[in-house]
Amino acid sequence: MKGFFSAGITLKNLPLLTSTDGHLSEDVEKLVSISTSNAITRVPDPADPTFNLTVAPLTGAITGAFLHTADDLPNLTPFQGIILQKGPDAGAYGFFKTKAPAVIDYTGESGGVSLIGQP
Repeated sequence: MKGFFSAGITLKNLPLLTSTDGHLSEDVEKLVSISTSNAITRVPDPADPTFNLTVAPLTGAITGAFLHTADDLPNLTPFQGIILQKGPDAGAYGFFKTKAPAVIDYTGESGGVSLIGQP
């Protein structure tokens, strides 16, 4: 699993981390660069506090968190997923859950997360 994505120099072919659904007012998209040693760099701002991402090469798992459109910093929504290495749908796919409300009203939702290399 070493070097899940080999990110190039241009922004157009960097992997795109996308969060959808789950009460988001719009999709949340973030570019990342993943080195051959699986080091993650946030692009264009390596210090961007609105998301984080980790790749576990031994298991193929991805974990991280992002700033949900209904929240403010420093409250990030955690996500998890798994890498699919082969086939036309190669990439990483996972989910997140919205925060549990103080009073349970059954309006919580899950949303999808994907990490896909861009052509």
